[in-house]
Amino acid sequence: MCCYVVNCVVLVVNCVVLVNCVVLVVNCVVLVVNCVVLVNYVVLVVNCVVLVVNCVVLVVNCVVLVNCVVLVVNYVVLVVNCVVLIVNCVFLVVKWAVVCTVCKCVLYSCHRVSTQLQLTNVSYLVQGFLKKANKLNISQGY
Repeated sequence: MCCYVVNCVVLVVNCVVLVNCVVLVVNCVVLVVNCVVLVNYVVLVVNCVVLVVNCVVLVVNCVVLVNCVVLVVNYVVLVVNCVVLIVNCVFLVVKWAVVCTVCKCVLYSCHRVSTQLQLTNVSYLVQGFLKKANKLNISQGY
């Protein structure tokens, strides 16, 4: 019977060792699962970093887009200012043409009036001279 007890004790010890082995295997499986979860967390963190970088790139792209819009608006304003300048130059040329034409007409009218006044003056002088000559002729008996 002694052998039997020893065998039983050995069997119990072996069972405990076997249970310990099973627990060890379960712990190893849990460790592997935890490693996989940890890798997933690392991947998640990396994805979060990539997301933050993408957000920064998006903000930079938005700033560039806003700058492009501002550039286009400035170009449109420049084109409008050029058109206004051209229109103003055309109006200035037309205005000077009108002023020159009016000045030319006024100058011509002044010249014509002054010529008429000179002729009228000469006419009065001639008439006056003729009247005096006639008076002299009459008084001298001619």
